[in-house]
Amino acid sequence: MLDLYEEFKRVIETLDREAIPYALVGGLAVAYHAQPRATQDMDFLLLPEDWQRCAAALLPLGFEELGEPLLLAQGTLTLHRLVKIEEDGSDVLVADFLLVDHPTLWEVWGERQAVAWEAAVPLWVVSKSGLIRLKRLRGSKQDLADIEALEGGPP
Repeated sequence: MLDLYEEFKRVIETLDREAIPYALVGGLAVAYHAQPRATQDMDFLLLPEDWQRCAAALLPLGFEELGEPLLLAQGTLTLHRLVKIEEDGSDVLVADFLLVDHPTLWEVWGERQAVAWEAAVPLWVVSKSGLIRLKRLRGSKQDLADIEALEGGPP
């Protein structure tokens, strides 16, 4: 079984080594800013010009690009998906990369912050207010629950 934390750590160390700027978003960022919640993937913001380098850097870790980019929020957001499939096919890990190609995403990107964590490299995370703005763009049921948790509402 793939270990989300160990795989996450390897991805972050690779992005740092390759000098690819990023910002953590999604469930792991919610866990950092508010409360832990179950998640089975990693979500990042990434500059459009860094996508190809990022995908190439993660190939040696076993990640492969999954099809064409997805368009979210009525086609205003571009998401690239990488997957890592365990050798026996029993587990799949997803790493999503949301490109900074929307005015709100540029604002959120500008507020990202480096935080200390147990790995030897800094972890870049979007700000709490940036994460809320990002989640409002998509507005899924999970996004709305995350916004409530981030704003200090009932868990």
